[in-house]
Amino acid sequence: IFTMTSLPVTIRIYENQGGKESIVELAWSLLYILLPSTLVMFASFFFNINKDFWHTFVSTERGKDLTITNFRETNDDATKAHYSFKRSKHHWKSVEEEVRAWVVANWSRWESEKPKWLDKDVRAQIPKEYIPITEKLTNTSVNEKSSQATGEVKKKKAATENSQERKEREKAQRTKEIKKLRAAVLKGKGSEKESKETTRNLIQTLVKRGANDSLLNLSEDGGVNFTEIGGIAHAVPKEVHDFIFKEFSGDFKRHTIYNEKNRKKLVFWKAGKVEYLLRLKVSADKRTSSYTITFEPIVEEDIPSEALTKLHEARGNQHNNHKRARFRGEMKIVPLFHGQSSITW
Repeated sequence: IFTMTSLPVTIRIYENQGGKESIVELAWSLLYILLPSTLVMFASFFFNINKDFWHTFVSTERGKDLTITNFRETNDDATKAHYSFKRSKHHWKSVEEEVRAWVVANWSRWESEKPKWLDKDVRAQIPKEYIPITEKLTNTSVNEKSSQATGEVKKKKAATENSQERKEREKAQRTKEIKKLRAAVLKGKGSEKESKETTRNLIQTLVKRGANDSLLNLSEDGGVNFTEIGGIAHAVPKEVHDFIFKEFSGDFKRHTIYNEKNRKKLVFWKAGKVEYLLRLKVSADKRTSSYTITFEPIVEEDIPSEALTKLHEARGNQHNNHKRARFRGEMKIVPLFHGQSSITW
């Protein structure tokens, strides 16, 4: 359509710039023949095809929307890679957490299967922070400088070492590290250097046993910057969100005592003899089907009388020995493949 409409404009510009009269006349003659003929053929084509397919010729969908749709609607890793790492990140920035979760969940399998699509060009496009800690530790060890003689000695020692003895030694080492960590937790204070070393050793032990650390720990170089508690739920984000706000009177009581504006809720939770009085704010991203829930502790003085009444009803009569706990943070619920959700804190 744009080509056809541009033809008379082009001819007119050529004519105004002093083009040859014979060429101008020929161009107009051809235009009067070709333009109506083309329109007739297009009309004939559209009126002879199934009308149910007319909508497939026109779409207002943006290129990046099509990229996201193609990434989500396939279970083939090669296709997902094509619509993520072989596209501009601008196209899939809004579903970055989904892409990251996909890499995290499949990286170890890719490393063993070595699919053809995971070539050096695709690897170069995968952000380093997406790669699980197992791979990071491997890369770190490769980059460490060590003499050839020392390496040969370690290889010979490992080859001659009895398998059962090695397992017993590793078990004893794990027990030692766990005891150190337990002692540090009970003491409440301790050497920062000792805490960092113990944490790093424990993480390495968990990784060797097959743990996937990328959703849990974002620390580097032995320094504990911060830790995210994470997991995978076998439910879509909407179902996880609804479960969190579902009224429940069992062992873990959950009651909404007041609804504020801007998707804020005052909730009362109780697990055993520990109570929580919290303000929860929900942010929903319809584009990615994800949720962000912010947790903030509050006290009775900050809530309206209507909420106080519901609080007393929810607590019941036997609450004198209960303890009030406080915590604040942010929970992210992001969709994964096969109807699952990634939950990080």
